[in-house]
Amino acid sequence: MKFRLYNTTIYFKQFFASSFLNEDSFLKLCQKINEFPLKEDYAEIKGLYLSGDHFFKKILLSEAEEVRPDDIRQIKSITPIVDYAPMPFNLEQNCFEVNIPTSDKSFEKLLESVSRIDAYLNDLLEDKTGKKIEIHLKAGACGSLSRLIYEKAIPELSKGDYQHQSIINRQIEGGKISLPTEFSDLPDNVRKLVKVIRGPYTLKLIDNKNKLILRQVKRQEIGLSLYSDQHLWFQDSLRSFKKSKLFEYPVPPPQRYHSLPHLTGSR
Repeated sequence: MKFRLYNTTIYFKQFFASSFLNEDSFLKLCQKINEFPLKEDYAEIKGLYLSGDHFFKKILLSEAEEVRPDDIRQIKSITPIVDYAPMPFNLEQNCFEVNIPTSDKSFEKLLESVSRIDAYLNDLLEDKTGKKIEIHLKAGACGSLSRLIYEKAIPELSKGDYQHQSIINRQIEGGKISLPTEFSDLPDNVRKLVKVIRGPYTLKLIDNKNKLILRQVKRQEIGLSLYSDQHLWFQDSLRSFKKSKLFEYPVPPPQRYHSLPHLTGSR
């Protein structure tokens, strides 16, 4: 079993020093919410819930100009009003979070969604202090999967100088490595993970805020997590895993015939 890319979520978070705590930024935020780019994935945003300490208000987007400055200063979270889940975004404590579903998307369409959200959040508000993109995947542990991970995908990660750390049976080894490279040039403690299938282990590769973590999450299951503040590194990392054929896609259900034509023979 490979990594199940088709039934997970990409978490996209943009952090701000200040967001909707004044009238001008609040109005700009409401205008940008009306331009939310992934409308094909979510129900129509009909309005907003504004909440804070002992404060709650429900508004339509068209009513943003009518919200009093005193009310704006009390807002600590904003959630959209939609007819049904999932929620397009959540804004709380100066963090705007968008969850991008992976289901019903081609691989390239998924990467396009990441680019669109990155551009959208970059233009959302000023005073940006940071960004985080992350995804968490699981797959069944087996020897063939390990070989694809360590012999194919890891050597092809985006260019960078990575700190690496492996933990096998509580034994920790680490150092630095430049990627991409050949499998034969990977450190010994990384290459030997090819043969670790059922024993507990963790591998971390870190280049500034770009981070890849592989670990055994259950006895026969491997977990993969990617974290980054750069959407291009994040997308390139997913591409390296796809190129190595590490993603599993759902098998279409068999076609069922509810009725068959009645055949009559000639007499």
